[in-house]
Amino acid sequence: MRTSTTRRWPVRYLWLGTLAVVATLLQPASTAAAGRSIGQASAQGANAIHRPQGITAGPDGALWFTNQSSNSIGRITTNGTVTTFTGNGISAPDGITTGPDGALWFTNYDNNSIGRITTNGTVSSFTDKGISGPYGITTGPDGALWFTNYGNNTIGRMTTSGVVTDYHKQGVNGLRGPYAITAAGGALWFTVNFAYNAIGRITTAGKITLYNSGALSFPDALTAGPDGALWFTNGTHAIGRITTSGKIKSFSRKGVIVSPPPDGITSGPDGALWFTNYYDDSVARITTAGVVTRF
Repeated sequence: MRTSTTRRWPVRYLWLGTLAVVATLLQPASTAAAGRSIGQASAQGANAIHRPQGITAGPDGALWFTNQSSNSIGRITTNGTVTTFTGNGISAPDGITTGPDGALWFTNYDNNSIGRITTNGTVSSFTDKGISGPYGITTGPDGALWFTNYGNNTIGRMTTSGVVTDYHKQGVNGLRGPYAITAAGGALWFTVNFAYNAIGRITTAGKITLYNSGALSFPDALTAGPDGALWFTNGTHAIGRITTSGKIKSFSRKGVIVSPPPDGITSGPDGALWFTNYYDDSVARITTAGVVTRF
Protein backbone atom coordinates (compact mmCIF):
# COMPACT_ATOMS: atom_id res chain seq x y z
CA MET A 1 0.00 0.00 0.00
CA ARG A 2 1.16 3.50 -0.79
CA THR A 3 1.95 6.02 1.90
CA SER A 4 0.92 9.66 1.75
CA THR A 5 4.31 10.62 0.30
CA THR A 6 4.87 7.83 -2.21
CA ARG A 7 2.66 7.21 -5.20
CA ARG A 8 1.09 3.75 -5.47
CA TRP A 9 1.89 2.20 -8.83
CA PRO A 10 -0.11 -0.99 -9.47
CA VAL A 11 1.59 -4.17 -10.63
CA ARG A 12 1.11 -4.23 -14.41
CA TYR A 13 1.80 -6.75 -17.13
CA LEU A 14 1.93 -5.59 -20.73
CA TRP A 15 -0.38 -7.48 -23.10
CA LEU A 16 -0.07 -6.32 -26.72
CA GLY A 17 -2.36 -7.79 -29.31
CA THR A 18 -5.39 -7.33 -31.46
CA LEU A 19 -8.64 -6.02 -30.08
CA ALA A 20 -10.41 -8.68 -28.04
CA VAL A 21 -13.86 -8.32 -26.56
CA VAL A 22 -15.05 -10.46 -23.66
CA ALA A 23 -18.51 -10.10 -22.16
CA THR A 24 -19.57 -11.41 -18.78
CA LEU A 25 -21.93 -10.56 -15.96
CA LEU A 26 -21.16 -9.00 -12.60
CA GLN A 27 -23.04 -10.01 -9.48
CA PRO A 28 -23.82 -7.61 -6.60
CA ALA A 29 -22.38 -8.41 -3.19
CA SER A 30 -23.51 -6.96 0.12
CA THR A 31 -25.35 -3.67 0.51
CA ALA A 32 -24.98 -1.55 3.63
CA ALA A 33 -25.24 2.00 4.92
CA ALA A 34 -21.89 3.75 5.17
CA GLY A 35 -20.61 5.42 8.32
CA ARG A 36 -20.31 9.20 7.98
CA SER A 37 -18.30 12.02 9.56
CA ILE A 38 -18.52 15.76 8.76
CA GLY A 39 -16.00 18.59 9.15
CA GLN A 40 -14.84 21.87 7.63
CA ALA A 41 -11.75 22.13 5.41
CA SER A 42 -9.51 25.21 5.45
CA ALA A 43 -8.48 27.04 2.26
CA GLN A 44 -4.76 27.37 1.49
CA GLY A 45 -2.96 29.69 -0.93
CA ALA A 46 0.14 29.48 -3.12
CA ASN A 47 2.40 26.48 -3.87
CA ALA A 48 -0.70 24.34 -3.86
CA ILE A 49 -0.02 21.73 -6.57
CA HIS A 50 1.84 18.79 -5.05
CA ARG A 51 1.66 15.26 -6.47
CA PRO A 52 -1.71 15.85 -8.18
CA GLN A 53 -3.76 12.78 -9.01
CA GLY A 54 -7.42 12.94 -10.15
CA ILE A 55 -8.99 15.98 -11.79
CA THR A 56 -12.57 16.89 -12.74
CA ALA A 57 -14.60 19.84 -13.98
CA GLY A 58 -16.40 21.36 -10.99
CA PRO A 59 -19.92 22.78 -10.71
CA ASP A 60 -18.45 26.29 -10.32
CA GLY A 61 -16.66 26.47 -13.71
CA ALA A 62 -13.24 25.59 -12.27
CA LEU A 63 -11.20 22.37 -12.29
CA TRP A 64 -10.92 20.43 -9.03
CA PHE A 65 -8.11 17.96 -8.36
CA THR A 66 -6.62 15.78 -5.63
CA ASN A 67 -3.18 16.37 -4.09
CA GLN A 68 -2.29 12.88 -2.89
CA SER A 69 0.93 13.67 -1.04
CA SER A 70 -0.31 16.77 0.78
CA ASN A 71 -3.73 15.37 1.77
CA SER A 72 -5.60 18.19 0.08
CA ILE A 73 -8.21 18.98 -2.56
CA GLY A 74 -7.20 21.60 -5.13
CA ARG A 75 -9.15 24.05 -7.27
CA ILE A 76 -7.72 25.73 -10.38
CA THR A 77 -9.46 28.26 -12.59
CA THR A 78 -8.97 28.19 -16.37
CA ASN A 79 -6.56 31.13 -16.03
CA GLY A 80 -4.37 29.24 -13.55
CA THR A 81 -5.42 30.56 -10.11
CA VAL A 82 -5.04 27.77 -7.53
CA THR A 83 -6.60 27.21 -4.10
CA THR A 84 -6.40 24.04 -1.99
CA PHE A 85 -8.44 22.69 0.92
CA THR A 86 -7.13 20.58 3.80
CA GLY A 87 -8.90 19.04 6.77
CA ASN A 88 -10.24 15.87 8.41
CA GLY A 89 -11.78 13.49 5.89
CA ILE A 90 -9.13 14.19 3.22
CA SER A 91 -6.49 11.45 3.38
CA ALA A 92 -4.22 10.74 0.39
CA PRO A 93 -7.09 11.43 -2.04
CA ASP A 94 -6.98 9.87 -5.51
CA GLY A 95 -10.02 10.06 -7.80
CA ILE A 96 -12.48 12.97 -7.83
CA THR A 97 -15.76 13.72 -9.58
CA THR A 98 -18.64 16.18 -9.49
CA GLY A 99 -21.55 14.43 -7.82
CA PRO A 100 -25.25 14.53 -8.70
CA ASP A 101 -25.77 16.81 -5.68
CA GLY A 102 -23.42 19.60 -6.86
CA ALA A 103 -20.57 18.67 -4.49
CA LEU A 104 -17.19 17.09 -5.27
CA TRP A 105 -16.76 13.42 -4.35
CA PHE A 106 -13.35 11.79 -4.00
CA THR A 107 -11.67 8.54 -2.93
CA ASN A 108 -9.36 8.20 0.07
CA TYR A 109 -7.27 5.17 -0.85
CA ASP A 110 -5.23 4.94 2.33
CA ASN A 111 -8.12 4.85 4.80
CA ASN A 112 -10.76 3.03 2.69
CA SER A 113 -13.29 5.86 2.54
CA ILE A 114 -15.22 8.03 0.10
CA GLY A 115 -15.06 11.79 0.71
CA ARG A 116 -17.35 14.66 -0.24
CA ILE A 117 -16.47 18.37 -0.30
CA THR A 118 -18.72 21.30 -1.14
CA THR A 119 -17.39 24.29 -3.04
CA ASN A 120 -17.19 26.19 0.27
CA GLY A 121 -15.11 23.49 1.96
CA THR A 122 -17.53 21.37 4.01
CA VAL A 123 -16.19 17.81 4.06
CA SER A 124 -18.02 14.51 4.68
CA SER A 125 -16.32 11.12 4.85
CA PHE A 126 -18.07 7.77 4.28
CA THR A 127 -16.75 4.38 5.39
CA ASP A 128 -18.17 0.91 4.68
CA LYS A 129 -16.96 -2.70 4.44
CA GLY A 130 -17.63 -2.46 0.70
CA ILE A 131 -15.03 0.31 0.27
CA SER A 132 -11.56 -1.23 -0.08
CA GLY A 133 -8.65 0.70 -1.56
CA PRO A 134 -10.92 2.95 -3.65
CA TYR A 135 -9.25 4.74 -6.52
CA GLY A 136 -11.40 6.02 -9.40
CA ILE A 137 -14.85 7.57 -8.90
CA THR A 138 -17.55 8.99 -11.16
CA THR A 139 -21.24 9.86 -11.21
CA GLY A 140 -23.20 7.16 -12.99
CA PRO A 141 -26.19 7.49 -15.34
CA ASP A 142 -28.37 6.23 -12.47
CA GLY A 143 -27.52 9.17 -10.20
CA ALA A 144 -25.22 7.17 -7.89
CA LEU A 145 -21.45 7.34 -7.34
CA TRP A 146 -19.51 4.51 -8.99
CA PHE A 147 -15.94 3.75 -7.94
CA THR A 148 -13.18 1.16 -8.37
CA ASN A 149 -12.05 -0.92 -5.41
CA TYR A 150 -8.41 -1.62 -6.14
CA GLY A 151 -8.12 -3.34 -2.77
CA ASN A 152 -10.61 -6.15 -3.44
CA ASN A 153 -10.94 -6.14 -7.26
CA THR A 154 -14.54 -4.94 -7.41
CA ILE A 155 -16.59 -2.11 -8.84
CA GLY A 156 -18.48 -0.19 -6.15
CA ARG A 157 -21.67 1.85 -6.21
CA MET A 158 -22.74 4.31 -3.50
CA THR A 159 -25.80 6.50 -3.22
CA THR A 160 -25.42 10.08 -1.97
CA SER A 161 -26.95 8.91 1.32
CA GLY A 162 -24.18 6.33 1.77
CA VAL A 163 -25.66 2.97 0.67
CA VAL A 164 -22.86 0.86 -0.83
CA THR A 165 -23.01 -2.10 -3.22
CA ASP A 166 -20.01 -4.03 -4.59
CA TYR A 167 -19.96 -5.86 -7.93
CA HIS A 168 -17.70 -8.89 -8.32
CA LYS A 169 -16.78 -10.47 -11.62
CA GLN A 170 -17.41 -14.20 -11.39
CA GLY A 171 -14.93 -16.88 -12.46
CA VAL A 172 -11.18 -17.44 -12.34
CA ASN A 173 -10.34 -14.42 -14.47
CA GLY A 174 -12.08 -11.89 -12.26
CA LEU A 175 -11.38 -8.18 -12.21
CA ARG A 176 -7.71 -7.63 -11.43
CA GLY A 177 -6.83 -4.09 -10.41
CA PRO A 178 -9.70 -1.88 -11.61
CA TYR A 179 -8.33 1.64 -11.56
CA ALA A 180 -9.99 4.75 -13.00
CA ILE A 181 -13.70 4.99 -13.91
CA THR A 182 -15.96 7.40 -15.80
CA ALA A 183 -19.46 7.54 -17.25
CA ALA A 184 -20.19 7.68 -20.99
CA GLY A 185 -22.89 6.47 -23.34
CA GLY A 186 -25.22 5.35 -20.55
CA ALA A 187 -22.64 3.03 -18.95
CA LEU A 188 -19.48 3.13 -16.82
CA TRP A 189 -16.01 2.81 -18.36
CA PHE A 190 -12.89 1.87 -16.39
CA THR A 191 -9.22 0.98 -16.81
CA VAL A 192 -7.66 -2.33 -15.76
CA ASN A 193 -3.89 -2.56 -15.42
CA PHE A 194 -2.96 -5.37 -13.04
CA ALA A 195 -3.00 -8.63 -15.01
CA TYR A 196 -3.11 -7.00 -18.44
CA ASN A 197 -3.87 -3.70 -20.12
CA ALA A 198 -7.56 -3.22 -20.79
CA ILE A 199 -10.39 -0.75 -20.82
CA GLY A 200 -13.67 -2.08 -19.48
CA ARG A 201 -17.33 -1.12 -19.75
CA ILE A 202 -19.97 -2.01 -17.16
CA THR A 203 -23.67 -1.31 -17.41
CA THR A 204 -25.74 -0.41 -14.36
CA ALA A 205 -27.17 -3.94 -14.67
CA GLY A 206 -23.68 -5.45 -14.27
CA LYS A 207 -22.70 -6.54 -17.80
CA ILE A 208 -19.00 -6.01 -18.50
CA THR A 209 -17.02 -5.84 -21.74
CA LEU A 210 -13.20 -5.65 -21.86
CA TYR A 211 -11.24 -4.10 -24.74
CA ASN A 212 -7.57 -4.93 -25.34
CA SER A 213 -5.23 -3.40 -27.91
CA GLY A 214 -1.56 -2.72 -28.60
CA ALA A 215 -2.42 0.98 -28.29
CA LEU A 216 -3.01 0.42 -24.56
CA SER A 217 0.10 0.84 -22.48
CA PHE A 218 -0.47 0.98 -18.70
CA PRO A 219 -3.81 2.86 -19.00
CA ASP A 220 -4.48 5.02 -15.98
CA ALA A 221 -7.20 7.71 -15.87
CA LEU A 222 -9.97 8.21 -18.42
CA THR A 223 -12.73 10.70 -19.17
CA ALA A 224 -15.57 11.30 -21.62
CA GLY A 225 -14.19 13.70 -24.22
CA PRO A 226 -15.86 16.63 -26.03
CA ASP A 227 -15.85 14.59 -29.26
CA GLY A 228 -18.02 11.72 -27.99
CA ALA A 229 -15.08 9.36 -27.38
CA LEU A 230 -13.23 8.52 -24.17
CA TRP A 231 -9.74 9.90 -23.57
CA PHE A 232 -7.26 8.26 -21.22
CA THR A 233 -3.69 8.57 -19.99
CA ASN A 234 -1.12 5.93 -20.95
CA GLY A 235 1.79 5.32 -18.60
CA THR A 236 4.25 5.58 -21.50
CA HIS A 237 4.03 9.35 -22.05
CA ALA A 238 0.92 9.26 -24.22
CA ILE A 239 -2.74 10.21 -24.33
CA GLY A 240 -5.14 7.57 -25.67
CA ARG A 241 -8.61 7.71 -27.19
CA ILE A 242 -11.26 4.95 -27.39
CA THR A 243 -14.61 5.20 -29.12
CA THR A 244 -17.75 3.73 -27.56
CA SER A 245 -17.52 0.96 -30.21
CA GLY A 246 -14.06 -0.02 -28.96
CA LYS A 247 -11.65 1.54 -31.49
CA ILE A 248 -8.45 2.59 -29.68
CA LYS A 249 -5.76 5.05 -30.71
CA SER A 250 -2.70 6.45 -28.88
CA PHE A 251 -1.32 9.96 -29.35
CA SER A 252 2.37 10.24 -28.54
CA ARG A 253 3.89 12.27 -31.35
CA LYS A 254 6.69 14.66 -30.44
CA GLY A 255 5.55 17.93 -28.89
CA VAL A 256 2.10 16.71 -27.92
CA ILE A 257 2.60 14.77 -24.70
CA VAL A 258 5.03 16.00 -22.07
CA SER A 259 7.25 13.93 -19.79
CA PRO A 260 6.88 12.52 -17.14
CA PRO A 261 3.83 10.30 -17.84
CA PRO A 262 0.44 12.00 -17.52
CA ASP A 263 -1.88 10.85 -14.73
CA GLY A 264 -5.44 12.13 -14.19
CA ILE A 265 -7.50 13.53 -17.07
CA THR A 266 -10.86 15.26 -17.51
CA SER A 267 -12.85 17.32 -20.01
CA GLY A 268 -12.68 20.98 -19.10
CA PRO A 269 -15.38 23.66 -19.39
CA ASP A 270 -13.39 25.16 -22.29
CA GLY A 271 -13.76 22.15 -24.63
CA ALA A 272 -10.22 20.86 -24.03
CA LEU A 273 -8.82 17.93 -22.03
CA TRP A 274 -7.02 18.75 -18.77
CA PHE A 275 -4.56 16.31 -17.18
CA THR A 276 -2.15 16.08 -14.27
CA ASN A 277 1.59 15.33 -14.34
CA TYR A 278 2.20 13.66 -11.01
CA TYR A 279 6.00 13.77 -10.84
CA ASP A 280 6.60 17.37 -11.84
CA ASP A 281 3.70 18.90 -9.88
CA SER A 282 1.91 20.41 -12.86
CA VAL A 283 -1.53 20.55 -14.45
CA ALA A 284 -1.73 20.62 -18.26
CA ARG A 285 -4.29 21.23 -20.99
CA ILE A 286 -4.48 19.53 -24.39
CA THR A 287 -6.91 20.32 -27.19
CA THR A 288 -8.32 17.61 -29.45
CA ALA A 289 -5.91 19.01 -32.05
CA GLY A 290 -2.93 18.33 -29.76
CA VAL A 291 -1.97 21.80 -28.47
CA VAL A 292 -0.58 21.56 -24.90
CA THR A 293 -0.37 24.24 -22.21
CA ARG A 294 1.22 23.47 -18.82
CA PHE A 295 0.60 25.16 -15.47
